[in-house]
Amino acid sequence: RELQRHPRSRRERRSAEVIVSLRDLRAAAAPGATAEALRGLSLEIRRGEQLALIGSSGAGKTSLLQALACAVPPLSGTLTLFG
Repeated sequence: RELQRHPRSRRERRSAEVIVSLRDLRAAAAPGATAEALRGLSLEIRRGEQLALIGSSGAGKTSLLQALACAVPPLSGTLTLFG
């Protein structure tokens, strides 16, 4: 699945600071679990952007939020918060 962004001007995209960056993130659904809830997720969130997480049950919405809150360590990949 591909994340869709609200269209912005090219100048706005260039000037906005990246505050969240995920690169090929793999994470479990809970601390200590081995089953992957997120597989190969990559995205950037820039200052001032708004993001909506939508999806069916079991799609990984809560797992993504737990990974962003550092409640679940990544199995692999990189997670960078605020640069």
